[in-house]
Amino acid sequence: MQVVDIAVDPEFQGKGFSRQIMERIMAFIDEKVPKCAVVSLFADVDWLYQKFGFVKPQKSQGMFYKRV
Repeated sequence: MQVVDIAVDPEFQGKGFSRQIMERIMAFIDEKVPKCAVVSLFADVDWLYQKFGFVKPQKSQGMFYKRV
């Protein structure tokens, strides 16, 4: 499974919506994803995902290729 990203409209930020979304995602993972699965995440808001147990890999770094 891969969590790509979540977004909350700036007008609604700071009201707990990111937390609520992540709580639902984590409930889905706990209920539906096998314990042996690895859940990866690509995002730029470490502070949010770290609250839910996600950690930065020490020896790996993500990359992307953009066709122009």
